[in-house]
Amino acid sequence: MEQYSEIKHLSFANACNKFTVQNGEREFVATITTDQVDRDGDRVDPAGIDLANFKTNPVILFNHDRFELPIGKASWIKRFSGDEGNGIVAKGVISEKTEKANDVFNLMQEGILSKVSIGFGVKQMREPTEDETKSSPDLRRVITKSELFEFSVVGLPSNTGANIEAVSKVPAWLRGAVLEDEDLIDPAVDLADMAVPVKLYDPVALETLVQLTDAPMSREEIAAQATKDGIELYEVRVLGRVT
Repeated sequence: MEQYSEIKHLSFANACNKFTVQNGEREFVATITTDQVDRDGDRVDPAGIDLANFKTNPVILFNHDRFELPIGKASWIKRFSGDEGNGIVAKGVISEKTEKANDVFNLMQEGILSKVSIGFGVKQMREPTEDETKSSPDLRRVITKSELFEFSVVGLPSNTGANIEAVSKVPAWLRGAVLEDEDLIDPAVDLADMAVPVKLYDPVALETLVQLTDAPMSREEIAAQATKDGIELYEVRVLGRVT
């Protein structure tokens, strides 16, 4: 399946390749931490991060602001390891109930907010070894044991490898936006080249006209449903999965 609305990064992106986000949902997948040296001179060992309490209260914040309402929650969290390094990957869902959550998710979809960061408590740490200092001159301390409190969508992370790897595509009509495109779209056009959703002429129940499916529909199937009762075509990739 063609990838869509995805933010790709060089580091640790392979860890997220097998995970998917569902179009029409407010989901994202992110590498929330890695074992690389962060901007504070710390290396947080992912294997030593205690996830137990976080799993009972898997909140996602914006910029670690614990005095504000959360913007979402994690639906799962997993450790990974490989040739590129070790880390933790999580899948999150952003709420649609607050203005801040909506603003954050819109910026995530645009790729303006593309980083995350963990909020944690240090349980055990040590100074770097001589070999570690030689290979990583900026390394100040190694945090061997810690507890994850939350993770946040942020503008400026400490760990530059903590990336949002994929964001689901939510059509503008699901967000209640007013669409401006007045032009009819010929069903014969190449739908794969469509870049923006278009408007409905009349307020109708979209789900009765264009069925959202886990599998992509053919152009003929989309055109047959989308032209019924004067409804215009929507972006073809809204009808499938983001992988």
